[in-house]
Amino acid sequence: FMSEVIQIVPNKWVSESLLIAITGMKASTIKHARDTSWMEGREFKKVSGSSAPGETAPCFYNRELVDEWIQRMPAAKQREKKSA
Repeated sequence: FMSEVIQIVPNKWVSESLLIAITGMKASTIKHARDTSWMEGREFKKVSGSSAPGETAPCFYNRELVDEWIQRMPAAKQREKKSA
């Protein structure tokens, strides 16, 4: 039994569901970054069929700049092990 494999080559701007698939980020992490770190028009854009997307319009994400943002994250601090 063979399963079907679909290979996707993402554009520069991707939907949230594809950003989650290609980065492994959680939707809550994306929302937090959008609210606190990312700039609209740079890391994300609200998109709609009209030229004036509203507040509830879906966002598309610049995967290249999101990758750079992830690269700039400091390394996690290693916890000290408790001695027994």
